[in-house]
Amino acid sequence: MLLGHLFAAIFFSVLVCGAHAGNISVERNIIWDDPNQLKADIFRPAEGANFPAVLLVHGGGWGAGDRSEMDWFGRRLAQEGWVAVSIDYRLVSLSKRILGDTALSDVRNAVRSIREHATTLHVDPQRIAILGGSAGGHLAAMVATDQDNLLRGAVMLWGPSDLTLARSALLPDQFGMISSLLGADYSSERARLASPIWRISPSSAPHWLLLHGDADALVPVSQSRAFSAALMKSGIDAEYLELPGEGHGLRSPEAQERGAAAIVRFLKRIL
Repeated sequence: MLLGHLFAAIFFSVLVCGAHAGNISVERNIIWDDPNQLKADIFRPAEGANFPAVLLVHGGGWGAGDRSEMDWFGRRLAQEGWVAVSIDYRLVSLSKRILGDTALSDVRNAVRSIREHATTLHVDPQRIAILGGSAGGHLAAMVATDQDNLLRGAVMLWGPSDLTLARSALLPDQFGMISSLLGADYSSERARLASPIWRISPSSAPHWLLLHGDADALVPVSQSRAFSAALMKSGIDAEYLELPGEGHGLRSPEAQERGAAAIVRFLKRIL
């Protein structure tokens, strides 16, 4: 099973029919990165301007998935009054020599693009958050811990925050995905540089929400427990919601409701 592949469909399949009524517009297949022909889907309220914005980053083990996995998030956030930008990024591919640094660079560039095109997008460049799940959560957290980060907040859903674990502590699939992400020069130092938990500083995004199921067999819940504790220890505003009995992605209607409500409540508070 790949990290977060189809996580959005699993997480919110029950909630789609219960989303708020409201007029939204959806623009699809917008090329946001011309050199690499990367596309985005943009969800926005049908009327108004100067909206907060949320960048959506899909999962898929860094090597699979696409922006369509975030459709539910995009529609729901637009109905709440935000502009949601769901992007594709270049996927890890050893055969094409595309490593995790490329995906991370794409997500960083997407944040800059939203700020640079704020007028066209009808968004407030000072009110931007990022939301990602699994591998997308890792990428979101990496950007949100950049020294020059200008995000208002970050939502990380069952994402890995510490890639420095010994190989003996990882399942084969876990090690395979991490080694693909880091490349042939996989080392403890490179793993540390690619771990959000080791990048926390006063310049990290000021507000965080982490969600994780305590029965996750792919990304252990200990990852989010440790990351949220480290954020709080550093004096950063961090909320952590742990869902009992849930695995990688939330399957029960009760957990889905709690997760959705927590995300909307958090974004309303910070944006």
